[in-house]
Amino acid sequence: TSPSAPSASVNADHLSLDALVERFKSELTRYQSPRYGGVYEAKVAHLREALGADEAVTKGYAASLYKLMAYKDEYEVARLYTDGNFLESAKREFADWRKMKFHLSPPLLARKNKVTGEPKKYQFGPWIFTAFKVLSKMKGLRGTVWDVFGYSLERKTERKLIQTYFDMCEEVMKNVKPENYDTAIDILSFPESIKGYGPVKERNVERALKKLEKNMEAFKGHKEEPKGPKLKVAIS
Repeated sequence: TSPSAPSASVNADHLSLDALVERFKSELTRYQSPRYGGVYEAKVAHLREALGADEAVTKGYAASLYKLMAYKDEYEVARLYTDGNFLESAKREFADWRKMKFHLSPPLLARKNKVTGEPKKYQFGPWIFTAFKVLSKMKGLRGTVWDVFGYSLERKTERKLIQTYFDMCEEVMKNVKPENYDTAIDILSFPESIKGYGPVKERNVERALKKLEKNMEAFKGHKEEPKGPKLKVAIS
């Protein structure tokens, strides 16, 4: 049996803005730490005050920021597999859940497929849960010098995307006007087009950043080289 990987999706369409922010803050606290969740809450509050945007716009920004900050790395995959929800679901769905097989691409072990260029997947038995439990408790290493997974280009890109988004949003909040307000909203929502993992995410990041650069030019009202933060990276 090969179950699909768990996800931390949050159905928040029915929530008010305050409830949404609290929900995402709570998710990010579990993802990393109370401090990380606090950074998220402060960023949303800053934009809400500076931009004076309506609730729908601010909710869109809150969702986009959460998406960037909760990137699904090795620690998060391990946490989602071992938080209890996945195992309960597997027991309901599979009679022989103790014989589950997992197909994973460990970043330090997986080689690329010579034809597709995508990382190969390897099969693991239920014993992988023990490794997941250990790895999930190591999330405090995320982004530090001790984070062995954080040195990959994909992880560096994900962290840099967060900072780039922070910088872009600061520039938008300082310079937004009635005539460039619609473009500002497009800029705030750019993370929504970044989907998938690995090579798929790489392509989507490239497209999203190209669109972002054009939007920044339009936001400033000229075609000169944007003076704001730029990010041209590829994930491999």
